[in-house]
Amino acid sequence: MSKNYPPSNNRPGGYPPPVNEALNKFCSLIQTRRFIDNDILSLNEDLGRTLASKREDTITQINKFYNLVKVAEATDVAQIQVKLHVLKAQITYATARETISLDFKKFFDVSLEKILKNTNQNERKEWLKDFATFFESVYAYFYFYTKTSRGGN
Repeated sequence: MSKNYPPSNNRPGGYPPPVNEALNKFCSLIQTRRFIDNDILSLNEDLGRTLASKREDTITQINKFYNLVKVAEATDVAQIQVKLHVLKAQITYATARETISLDFKKFFDVSLEKILKNTNQNERKEWLKDFATFFESVYAYFYFYTKTSRGGN
C-alpha cells in the first residue's frame, strides 16, 4: 500500500504529523488569524519549498488547484460554499490517485475549513479572496523551488 493513500483515522486529525515546521505552524496560526496576516504570509516560501520537495506535487497539479481556487473566487457569493466543498472532494480524489501529497491535502483542507466555517457569505468571499492571494504566493515559491530542485521538470 502506498504512503499517499488517505491517512488512517486513528491519528489525530486523520493526518500523519507534518514533517515541515512551516506546515505545522500554518495549521496552528490559521485557526485564529487571516491568510493576509503577516505571520501567515511569512510562511509562504517555506510552504512552497516543502511542497516542491514532494514528488507527487507537480507544477501541473498545483496549477490546476490554483486555477480552481480562482474560479471559486469569481463565483457568485451564494455558490462559494458549494464550490469549496467540491474542491475539497477533488483534493481528496487527487490524494487517493497519488497526484498530490498528503502535505498539500492538509494545507488545502485546513485552508478550506477556515473559509467554510465563516457563515457570513460576504466575509466568506473575502476570506476566499485572501486565500487566493496567499496561495498565489505559495505557488510562486513552489514553482521556483520545483524548477531549481528538479532541473526544470
